[in-house]
Amino acid sequence: MNHLKKLGIACLLAVAAMAVGGAGSAAAAQSTFCKVNETPCKSGNHYPSGTEFVLKSTGPIKWVSSFEGEPTLQVTCESAEFKGKTSTTGGSAQTVEVAFTTQFLSNCGQCGITTLQTAKMKFNWVSGTMDASVTTTGLEYRFNCKTILGEVSCTYGGEIKEKTTLTGGNPAVLKFEAAPVTASGGLPCGNQAELTGEFDVTTPKPLYVSNT
Repeated sequence: MNHLKKLGIACLLAVAAMAVGGAGSAAAAQSTFCKVNETPCKSGNHYPSGTEFVLKSTGPIKWVSSFEGEPTLQVTCESAEFKGKTSTTGGSAQTVEVAFTTQFLSNCGQCGITTLQTAKMKFNWVSGTMDASVTTTGLEYRFNCKTILGEVSCTYGGEIKEKTTLTGGNPAVLKFEAAPVTASGGLPCGNQAELTGEFDVTTPKPLYVSNT
């Protein structure tokens, strides 16, 4: 009986070891910005930490508010420009990160704009491509809009970690494709919104995303 107990404990330890090994085998978040279309990216072709990073919109940027799944308000700005710098070079165990220092939105219809927080972005290489998925934090705006219900004040912000991509090229293109964001301010702001917009990376150019 003692032998069986020892055998059972050994089996449990083996299973636990397999579980730990499996968890450790998951790919780490990784990326580098590369000057040429190559993976791996040679060290001389990396864009280093401190590289200027500029996004310019190629069309309107839209926030569509909803409440319990029903659209309640749309805010549209005709153009936007974000400027910042990379704060990391990235690598096989680290992502490239960009911290923006200026964000301009213009021609937002009947809405005044207040920038509450500037954005940070992390870029995670998509295996088999020269592209990245993008996580945005800190981006927060308040819009004071004139509507048929009177003037309303809506705030959009929070972490954006879905439906945002960077496609490498000359120029690279960043897209928010109905990306979920948090909304606040009561009706008609709702409690959820989707952000849609497309930007060219005008600096640096060309830009490709590699894993090392």
